Amino acid sequence: TTTTTISYANITSACNLTAMFSLNKNIIVLLLIICSASHAAVVSQQVSVDLSSQQLQPFLHFWKASVGSGHAHLGLRGDWQTQLAALHNNTGVYGVRFHGSFDDDMGPVVTGSIENPVYNFTLLDKLYDGIVAAGVTPIVELSFMPQVLANCSTHCHYTMHYKGIAMPPAKFEAWEALVHEFVSHLVSRYTLAKVETWRFEVWNEMWGIPFGNGSTGSPSDSPYMALYNASYHGIKSISQSLKIGGPATEEVQHVADFVQALQAWNLDADFVSSHLYPTDYCNSEQNAKDDLDCFTNAIINASKQAGKYPFLMTEYNCGWKNDQIHDGESHAYAASFFLHSVNDLRGHVQALSWWTFSSIFEEGGLPTNEFGPFGANSAMQTLHGIPLPIYRAYELMKNAGNKSVPVAFDGGAPSILGEKGPLTVLATVGDTTASANIYLSNFLPDFPHNNNLDVTESSCNESAFLKGHDFPGGDLLPESQKFRTENASACCEACKNFKPVFFCAAWSWKGNNTNDPHRCYLKKSNVINHKVTSPGMIAGYPGKAPPPPSPNPTYNTTISVKLQVSGLSEGATVLKHTINSTCANPKDTWVNKMDSVTWPSEEQLKELMTASAVCTEKVDVSLQGEMTEISVDVEAYGMVSLEFK
Repeated sequence: TTTTTISYANITSACNLTAMFSLNKNIIVLLLIICSASHAAVVSQQVSVDLSSQQLQPFLHFWKASVGSGHAHLGLRGDWQTQLAALHNNTGVYGVRFHGSFDDDMGPVVTGSIENPVYNFTLLDKLYDGIVAAGVTPIVELSFMPQVLANCSTHCHYTMHYKGIAMPPAKFEAWEALVHEFVSHLVSRYTLAKVETWRFEVWNEMWGIPFGNGSTGSPSDSPYMALYNASYHGIKSISQSLKIGGPATEEVQHVADFVQALQAWNLDADFVSSHLYPTDYCNSEQNAKDDLDCFTNAIINASKQAGKYPFLMTEYNCGWKNDQIHDGESHAYAASFFLHSVNDLRGHVQALSWWTFSSIFEEGGLPTNEFGPFGANSAMQTLHGIPLPIYRAYELMKNAGNKSVPVAFDGGAPSILGEKGPLTVLATVGDTTASANIYLSNFLPDFPHNNNLDVTESSCNESAFLKGHDFPGGDLLPESQKFRTENASACCEACKNFKPVFFCAAWSWKGNNTNDPHRCYLKKSNVINHKVTSPGMIAGYPGKAPPPPSPNPTYNTTISVKLQVSGLSEGATVLKHTINSTCANPKDTWVNKMDSVTWPSEEQLKELMTASAVCTEKVDVSLQGEMTEISVDVEAYGMVSLEFK
């Protein structure tokens, strides 16, 4: 064994690949570790929190008001109901929202004719009985249109895999009658006192029913306001205490228009609602991916447009289509995004409904493996209930106090909005400081991407194809624009020739022995290093295979926080709970230890459940007079919770 002493200059030069291999082979592994670590910068931050402060503010747990799900029929499944009940118990979430209570797969709810409808709420009773039994309060989305009311037996306009009908009713009076009968039935079944606590939201994102011009008060000018008008009268004729609102728009659109239209139609609302995803809005604007508050500022602006009405975000998450972010829900990124959003939006929204709470979800069909696509990459847990980092973040926030405490950075003035750059610090207390919690996250709005693919060298020939592989998620095109090609080579050529805003970085093609064969999927750059085994699929790149993404210290910075806490109860102990790249990361285990097995065995599910746990440890503290000092490292995209007991 040879012992070699290395100076800092040796280490620096060793980070050059040529120099590295000129050194003794016995130390190459050590140098690789050092060089890799050198890319993970560390910055320091001093933070002060006085838990005995008199400048407390109420802290409403608005993120618990709702979570989202796919469509109503899924709620008839036993595993869906089990996961919802467990989520309520584990996180304190007390609401749920989903599409399609009036879809024809729920009965149908309406048979007969539009002039003489026959109502059937049997399956809806089973669904809402389960929700109520779980201790959950629904936000009832009034959608979609029963075929009888749409009067479209041969020319229906369907949406999503489950074929909800996105059309206005042939007669708005028939819709009003349906809403009236349904809500009257709910009141009879669950009592008015119970249903008064529910909210009824009219439609979803104006699918098939445009807003138009709501200021005229004319149904022909605004089909959506005509639908809202019918829904409003159908509900308020039962009791004025029942709550109804809208417009449930995408990308916080038409919020001000809806508020103005209420006056023109001589109507009112009990709340105003909308939806937003950072990948819908922020990535479409110049440099917005580098703006920490692009997403939350858009919501705050919309809440101001709502005026006197309570504002509900009835859909959000860290990036619906993962256009420029990634499979965020499966990583700690989602947890840091969540804490940053909650901290920014307190006082501006009354509900923040994560879409979705479960991978039991089928807008494009049920998930094809345990971690997606369109399942665990947009949910809080996998199909078999493995909690993802966002689920664990909700768990950590369950016991947050009902008052927030000012936070000071670097000896500055205390502020309730505890943010400095990517670092968020949220301090809460309950009735006593013995129930204090301090939450920290290191949030940046996007990962760097390697977009330097070499497409000059063609690889659209069979010898370069990745047979039996797929790139899950990251689709360039919406479902309605996806297409088929005769063979995999044609799919590759389509990827090479794709020229809109986001260029095509990879492709996947369904072979003959798959369901829906010959479908060509064009992929974004966020998936190119995440191929998985998928029998029957063929995948590839439009040029040479890309190199691994290069480290970027801007997006790989750990924040070393020196936390000074005063006002602690005597003898308090501190527990640190961590979500980061190694803690609460079951997908890493699935990919690297299970080779992305499609459906894990029972033993593998147990291993994944263990891997999903947060890392918890008792923290050593030092007393400096009346001040307690705690050192906390918050990894990039990580979240840490300090629990004082």
